[in-house]
Amino acid sequence: MRSPDELLSATGRPAAAAVSTATKAALVLLTFAGTLLRVFHLGNKSLWMDEAASVALARMPWHQFAWVWWLEEGNMTAYYLLLRPWLHIGNAEGWIRLLSVLFGIAAIPAIFFLARQLMRTNVAIIAAAFLAVNPAHVYYSQEARSYSMLVFFAIMSCFYFVRAMETHRSPDWLLWVLFSVIAVYTHYFAALVLVTQAVSVFLLRSEKVQWTRLVGWSLVIIVLTLPGISFVLFRGNTIPLPWIPRPSAKEVVHLFMFLGGSGPKFAVYALLWTAGLLSIVRTWRKNGRSEESWRTGLLVIWVVLPIVIAALASLHHSVFAQKYLLICLPPIIVLGALGADTIRPKVLGIVMVVALCAFSVGTDIRNSIKPREDWRGAVNSILTLAEPGDAIVFYPFYSRVAYDYYQHRFGPGAPPLRVFAPPFYGAGEDQTTLQKILASETPNFRHVWVVIRGGKENLQEQSPAFAAALESRFGSPQLRQFQDIVVLEFGS
Repeated sequence: MRSPDELLSATGRPAAAAVSTATKAALVLLTFAGTLLRVFHLGNKSLWMDEAASVALARMPWHQFAWVWWLEEGNMTAYYLLLRPWLHIGNAEGWIRLLSVLFGIAAIPAIFFLARQLMRTNVAIIAAAFLAVNPAHVYYSQEARSYSMLVFFAIMSCFYFVRAMETHRSPDWLLWVLFSVIAVYTHYFAALVLVTQAVSVFLLRSEKVQWTRLVGWSLVIIVLTLPGISFVLFRGNTIPLPWIPRPSAKEVVHLFMFLGGSGPKFAVYALLWTAGLLSIVRTWRKNGRSEESWRTGLLVIWVVLPIVIAALASLHHSVFAQKYLLICLPPIIVLGALGADTIRPKVLGIVMVVALCAFSVGTDIRNSIKPREDWRGAVNSILTLAEPGDAIVFYPFYSRVAYDYYQHRFGPGAPPLRVFAPPFYGAGEDQTTLQKILASETPNFRHVWVVIRGGKENLQEQSPAFAAALESRFGSPQLRQFQDIVVLEFGS
């Protein structure tokens, strides 16, 4: 039998028991269930505009990609770099989204090991269950954007940060740097996770921190992320984000409903978060500034600090977007899992976990089936009915990127149309050019197709003068409606 001294790790913590066979089986089942939810209906829905933009950026020649990256699209670099070779294998909707799905699946065992590092095995398996079915995480795991990748690398960064702080081993510091840098280049909001880690250090007694190593490896991260930091400092404020709301108490509540779930799910989570916070308070009262207290404090700071920083930054330039703050999802999940493990009687905690997971699965299925912008249907309808040389224009003009994707997918049978919208980050004819043609000469096209994103069928609201010019030349349009998209055919 090993002595108590031998059961202590190099950090002074009791050596973690090996994961039991039952726990491993539960984790595998949860990961499998999470996989099913993330691949369900994956390719059935059309790409929406932002997903099509991801494809367009990943397809750009390297010189153009570098130019756009530096001037306009500095965010999500790591995702685009992975998507480039991914598109050489296939370009169907399901395949494009599968890259995000893989990171979403990987996050399930990742949060288990993070929660186990911070807390204990019971909390870890509940956290894995919560993340496996979490509606926000499942939703963004099915989207061809970087958000599921962001959550995964944020988890891995914190996992190796905690390990490095406790073991002081160079491989852990190196892996912390690696995952942190990739996280920042996946989405710049990941930098707030690193700020959280830095602030949490001051919860430890100074003699417990190896300041030389911490500062040295932190400087490596700063140097490696300097190009991204430069983009945020010099270009971030110049990029308009009109769709992002200003922060308010109401928006903060909506954020927590987004991260946990609305309706009954939010009520259950609120109880679990409260129980988790009470457990953390008890830990601090019992242990003071111990390493165990530091780990729980890191969790709370990770929830609160990014939200506060984003809210304060939004006083100058609004960045308080729910999906950007998915970086707070891992600690929200672990905090809820801690609450479920500490609630007494224990059967009540089990009932709450099962109920929350059941409610979440229903939401996941509805979200997967719910249609979004139906560019596939709209573009296929246009290309089936259009004649060679027809004109087409888009509102907003940059939504052309979705048309280009489906026009490419349509195949060689697609009629060549004259597109009056510049290509994605390119130059070309626009609506003004078409309006001049209509005013000055007889058009050499029989139809004009107007595609309006957002489901607003009234062209008069978008451009009264252009609408008047089209109707005077072609008469009233024929209207075709698709999910969140309206197609007006002039000259029918």
